[in-house]
Amino acid sequence: MPSACVIMAPKTLPPLAVGAKEAARLLGLSERTLAALVQRGEINSSQATKGGKRLFRVAALEAWLISNECSAAPTCPTSIGGLA
Repeated sequence: MPSACVIMAPKTLPPLAVGAKEAARLLGLSERTLAALVQRGEINSSQATKGGKRLFRVAALEAWLISNECSAAPTCPTSIGGLA
């Protein structure tokens, strides 16, 4: 009889997208600075909720962080907030 291989999934998966407040926290910015970056087109967001709330893809936030912070930092993070 063949043995079964069981893969246990984590109980909670990290979010794929976060709101503006959490995005700003993950990047170490104020919400006002985050809004300015969005207005200048430096960070993309989408208005995915019915109420017009902006959502930010965590992968896009990580990419922005790496491309904008690593040039000056001695070490380069691979993820933010342990989400990736």
